Amino acid sequence: DEIISIDVNEMISDILKLKSNSIQMKNIELRTNINEMTPEIRGIFGDCSMIVENLLDNAMDSMFNSDKKILSIETSYDQDELKIIISDTGCGMNRNEMDNMFDLYFTTKPKSSYNGEPVGTGIGLYSVKRAAMRNNWQIRVFSEKNKGSKFELIMELEHSKYKNEVTL
Repeated sequence: DEIISIDVNEMISDILKLKSNSIQMKNIELRTNINEMTPEIRGIFGDCSMIVENLLDNAMDSMFNSDKKILSIETSYDQDELKIIISDTGCGMNRNEMDNMFDLYFTTKPKSSYNGEPVGTGIGLYSVKRAAMRNNWQIRVFSEKNKGSKFELIMELEHSKYKNEVTL
C-alpha cells in the first residue's frame, strides 16, 4: 500500500459517477459542494476511496425509510487540514449506536432483507476506522436519531503546497 498524492476532488467525482445510478434509483437528491482549490493530500489511495465509498453507501442506506432523502458531500480546507464531509437526512444514531459504530460486527442494519431494505455485516465502519488510523486521519461524527448523520474525514495537509504561503 503505497503512499501517494491524492486528488480528492477527482476521486470523489469518479466515485459519484459510479454511484449515480444507485443514487437516482433510490430517489436521493445529491448535493455537492466541492472546493475547486482543494490541495492534494498524501495517503493510501485505496484507503481514501474505500472510506468515501463506505460513508456514501451508509448514508444512502440510512435514508431507506426517509421521506426526505438528501445526500451531501463537500470538501473544505484551511492551511492545516482538508475535510471530506458526507451528510444525510437518514435515520441517524442514538448515543449507544454512536459509541459502538466502529466496533467489528456492530450494525444497526438487518442481516437479511425481504423488502429491499439494506443489510449489514458490521465490517464497513470498522474497516473505515482502520484505514483512517493507518493514514493518521481522523473521523468526526455528528448524528441525531431520525434527523441524520454527518461524517467528517479530516486529513492533515503536512505536505501542502499552501503551507508556506503568506497572505497580507
